[in-house]
Amino acid sequence: MFKAISLSLLLFLAAGTVTEILGQSVTSSTLLGNVTDSSGAAVVGATVRATEVNTGVSRSVQTDQAGNYTVPYLTPGLYRVEVEGSGFKKLLRGDIELLVGAPLRVDAALEPGSVNETVEVTAESPMLKTDRADVSQSFSTKQVRELPIANRNYQALAGLLPGVTPPSVDFTQLEDPQGTTFFRANGQGNSANNTLVDGADNINPTLGLTIYIPPAEAVQEVSVTTSNYSAEYGRAGGAIVNVATRGGTNELHGSLFIFHRDASLRARNVFNTAPQR
Repeated sequence: MFKAISLSLLLFLAAGTVTEILGQSVTSSTLLGNVTDSSGAAVVGATVRATEVNTGVSRSVQTDQAGNYTVPYLTPGLYRVEVEGSGFKKLLRGDIELLVGAPLRVDAALEPGSVNETVEVTAESPMLKTDRADVSQSFSTKQVRELPIANRNYQALAGLLPGVTPPSVDFTQLEDPQGTTFFRANGQGNSANNTLVDGADNINPTLGLTIYIPPAEAVQEVSVTTSNYSAEYGRAGGAIVNVATRGGTNELHGSLFIFHRDASLRARNVFNTAPQR
């Protein structure tokens, strides 16, 4: 009896650990890359420090024997990366934006010199997605807040991706108070889509309705993936909408908005010969 209870408790804890790891992987981001010297040889034991600009939280790792490094489970946001190695100038690169569930490669080539000297990289050409093969698009806080989205629902952004039908509202407010916006991706019905908020499934499995739709001001980022999902995603044959809500910063801030739709400013239906009232 005692063995059975212990085994059940162990399985429960293991399942909880796996769930926590999966939740972190779909709501966080990963910074990875390779550190070399001016000749292209790997720099072993170099220190790579990633600092979130808004909160000041930083994490450090060291490169391995091949000069590679990985900083997993980073909160999406704007980062500054510093790379230091013995006998090399310190390299500093800012304005690195990490997106939800999207690993970003930042390679560094160190120059010989004193560690007190700093080489700052201010701009680089856009890099291809060499570490993943998914078809996806991410939308920032500014885009979610300021784009003219119907009902200010972030789900309508999925219509901007190729292979996605124009979003629509298929239920009345009485049937669906949350106001789920439906769309079809790659020929699949809306029930084939999956929505996650901060790593948790956010779908009513019976009707395919969204359980909770955070307001636009509370959204940090929206990532829509239509194919070639990573292994941590599941329960979807159409699209995956991954939402990360905003966290706090070291500054006090707020927002105010007004959302008004006036009939006098709307275009009339082609079959409606009289102005709408």
